[in-house]
Amino acid sequence: MRKITSFFMFVLTVGSSFTALAQSGQSIIEVGKIDVNTKLAPPITVNNIVKSSNPNTGEWTSITVQFRVKGVAKKANALDDGTWLNKVSITWKGLYKARDGKYKKTQKVVTYENITNGDYYATILVSPDVINRYLGGIKDVHKILSVYAVFKVEGKTQLNTKFYVQSGKRQKSLMKGFKETSFDSENLDSVEGIFTSKDDSPWAATQSQIFPKISNKK
Repeated sequence: MRKITSFFMFVLTVGSSFTALAQSGQSIIEVGKIDVNTKLAPPITVNNIVKSSNPNTGEWTSITVQFRVKGVAKKANALDDGTWLNKVSITWKGLYKARDGKYKKTQKVVTYENITNGDYYATILVSPDVINRYLGGIKDVHKILSVYAVFKVEGKTQLNTKFYVQSGKRQKSLMKGFKETSFDSENLDSVEGIFTSKDDSPWAATQSQIFPKISNKK
């Protein structure tokens, strides 16, 4: 039987619980399970079979979110039946303490297209080079990197879709000393290239049937 990468194993579990919306009809996105993997090794065969990481290749960190789209019902048009979206995005924001002892911020927006009602997965990754250069190495990345993410549809923030990852796992709220505004503080230096989208990673072609298409449109 063909093996599946540990990174994507959890996406085969059906029926995960989703965050209930506080106000029905004001959001079409429901956030479900969040999976954090700090020991992700790149595919080493054409079948994307992942074995234990070789220390020479390094290990990636991934944060993968399960989400559901529901209630999309616009007017049918000449192109489709009105249940499709082209501007579903996740804004990924990160904070980490650098070698100088000061916090740095980073951000990446990933936009998806051709999305209709149904269940999907989205992921953001951090490469071994970035982990070793900026985040203290694989042993410390989960301690150093804090992540705050939120969904938007056609530029509008979706209610109850914010989620936080600190200490290597999802948190119900940000830890003491952290605020959402901290991730956008003008007093912090911004560092580009911390986050990598799935399309720019070794997993670009993996399980495309459940990971929606990333838009290249500006």
